[in-house]
Amino acid sequence: MKKKYWPKQINILAGSLILLAILALVYRIADRSNHRLDLTREKLYSMAPENLEVLRRMDRNSIMVRAFFGEGDPARRDLEILLKEMATHHSHFRYQFYDPDRRPSEAHRFRVDNYQTVIVEYGNHQER
Repeated sequence: MKKKYWPKQINILAGSLILLAILALVYRIADRSNHRLDLTREKLYSMAPENLEVLRRMDRNSIMVRAFFGEGDPARRDLEILLKEMATHHSHFRYQFYDPDRRPSEAHRFRVDNYQTVIVEYGNHQER
C-alpha cells in the first residue's frame, strides 16, 4: 500500500495559517494588556509606590472616576494615561470621560459647572 504525501503547497499553506493564528492570538493578548516600559531615569511614567499601596488597600471596593473635559483638552490625554495605568493595578477601577458641551445632562446630573472637573466615587464616598 502506497503512502499518500501532502503536496508541498498544502504544507506551506497549513504552516502559514498556523503562524497567522498564533500571531493573531499574541496580538489579542497584547492588545488587552496595558503594560509599558518606563526607561526614564526619574520614572516619570510609572506610578509611585504610595499610589500602588493605596490602590492595593482599596481593592475590595469599586472605584469610579468621572472626568469632565473638552474633547481637545491636552490635560484629558494625560489624565487618561494615568487612569489606564491605575485600572491595570485595581480590578474594580472604572473611568469615564464626558464632554460637558456634548453631554450636558451628565454635567447637570453631577453638578459640574467647569471643565477639568474629576469626580471619584469609592463606596459611599464622593470626592471632586
